[in-house]
Amino acid sequence: MRVDVKDSISFEEPVVEVRPYVLGTPMSPASTILLPYPIKLSARQRFNYFVPRESFNIMGMLKSPMILMMVFAGALVLGMPYLMKNMDPESLAEFKREQAKMSHAQSALQSGDFKSGLSALMTAASGQDQASSQPPRVQAATKSKGKSRRR
Repeated sequence: MRVDVKDSISFEEPVVEVRPYVLGTPMSPASTILLPYPIKLSARQRFNYFVPRESFNIMGMLKSPMILMMVFAGALVLGMPYLMKNMDPESLAEFKREQAKMSHAQSALQSGDFKSGLSALMTAASGQDQASSQPPRVQAATKSKGKSRRR
C-alpha cells in the first residue's frame, strides 16, 4: 500500500489517500486507483517460523566427497593383497624392486639427506622412462648379454 498524507491549508484533519503499490514499480506517477480509508487489512495465512531439523540421511552422507575418498582408500587397502596374490612372478619382482627404490628415497628424504633422496627419486623416474621408451626385444637383448650401453 502507498499512503499519501497531504497537509490541508486549514487546521483540519490532513487528507489521506491510500493507493495500491506493487514492489518494483516507480513511485512518481501515483496509481489512479484509490482505496478506502481507514485501511482494513487481514492476514492471508499464518507464517510458520519453525523449521524442522534435518533428519539423518545415510545416502546424503555417502555422497559426501570425504566419505567417498575414505571408502575408496579402504577398498584399496583391503583389495591390494588379492591383487598382489594374482600377479605373475616377473611383474611382482619388478614391483617389489620399484617399491624398494621408492622406500630408499623416502627414508633418505625423511632423514634429512635431501641430496641423495632427490637423486634416488630422479634415477627411479629416469629408469622408468628409459625402460618404457625402449622396445621390448632390445631390452631383452641388452639384458641377456649383460652389457649396458653408455651415452
